[in-house]
This record gives sequence, structure tokens and C-alpha cells, in this order.
Amino acid sequence: MRDFVDRIRAALSNASGLSPEEIRVEQPRDPELGDFAFPCFPLAKARKAPPPKIALELAPEVAALLEGIDVVAAGPYLNFRIDRSELARSVLERVRSDGSSYGRSDEGAGKTIVLDYSSPNIAKQFHVGHLRSTIIGAALMRLNQALGYRTVGINHIGDWGSQFGKLVAGIAR
Repeated sequence: MRDFVDRIRAALSNASGLSPEEIRVEQPRDPELGDFAFPCFPLAKARKAPPPKIALELAPEVAALLEGIDVVAAGPYLNFRIDRSELARSVLERVRSDGSSYGRSDEGAGKTIVLDYSSPNIAKQFHVGHLRSTIIGAALMRLNQALGYRTVGINHIGDWGSQFGKLVAGIAR
């Protein structure tokens, strides 16, 4: 999605005169409005026009610069909807080019995440619920590692009291 946001920023920069760093692309609260939105408020003062008028003027100009992305003026916003086949093509191309490093980042560098998962009660029979929790915990651990976090997985073995209490009682007898 970052590639699409960069393309949107470049097109908006070209059409509006703002630098790409000044352009704030956000996600609309209602997904029906599109995948991304650009509020035209920052342009109102410089262009001495209301944001809805600016959005209407910018929409066709920006749309001409963006292939595979629909641009619609909606009040003071320009809304962008990415063509799903273009999105799929982009993702598959990225998966092919990145290979096994696809989806990795360093956003968690220097941070630690501790995951406590499974925690079977050893006084009772092991069951599929423990296994499910262990699998989910291990998957979360690998996902966080791929994002650069130092992960610590703890599979706490719980409830040692019952069986040791019985052993102590047995020894005492």
C-alpha cells in the first residue's frame, strides 16, 4: 500500500504545488468512501477558495496522473480507491521480488514483546485447546520477529500445587 500512497502523494504534489512531505494522505473512517483520502483544507488559504471547490478542481487533474486508482471529489476531500486487480498485481509482484523477506520490517527494532501462551494445567489432561493456544502464540511470535521485535515466548506450565500436594500427603502417610 505504501507504493500507492507514494504515487498519490506524487500526483497531488504535481497538481497542487505542495511538496510530497506536506501532503497528508489518510484513511477515510467509512471504507465505502475509498481506500485513502486527501483533505483539501491546507490548500484553501493559498488558493483562496473553499476546500470542496478545490477538491472538484483537483480531481480530474490528479486522476489523469494515477493509473489504476479512481479519484473522486467528496466534499472537501479527494478520495482514492485502488483498483483491486492492480492491488493484487502489485502485491504478487512484491512477493515475487522480495521472496522470503516479504513483509519484514524494522519497525520493532529495539523493542521487546513478551508472549505468554498455552499455559497447560499439568494436573489435567493435555487437550486441543492447549495446542491451539500454542500454535497461535508461536505464529504471533514469528510475526513480531519479522517486524524486528525481540520476542520472548513463555509457555508457562501452570498448576503445580495439586500433584505436589498429593505427593507430600503420600510421603507423610
